Amino acid sequence: MVSYVFLSTGIHLLLAGFFFGLGYGILQPLFQSFVTGTTPAPKRGVANATYMLSYDIGIGIGSLLMGCLQETIGLSLGFALTAIAYVIGVIVYIVYVDGYYNKMKTKFCNMMADGTDIMV
Repeated sequence: MVSYVFLSTGIHLLLAGFFFGLGYGILQPLFQSFVTGTTPAPKRGVANATYMLSYDIGIGIGSLLMGCLQETIGLSLGFALTAIAYVIGVIVYIVYVDGYYNKMKTKFCNMMADGTDIMV
């Protein structure tokens, strides 16, 4: 996303879009598997639906707000702000989500080792 700030040619735009799409194609299924992997089996459908609904709402609202914002501040600054939002998201993940995920993974492994029914 940072590379969009320094766009100078059409080829650069295509390369930046390629790498953005590559990252998006890797991260979106990863996040979806994270959501369903930390949810008990009977509730995975609800978790997946909630994730996809939140994702769609975020795309819709984010596109609208960023379109209005970039109209006033320009594309370069708008893409820079988006890159900052990504960095903030990574920090939130490291501080809050990673610990939760590791706790759930440990809990799941302990349940499997004990032979506890994980369907509850």
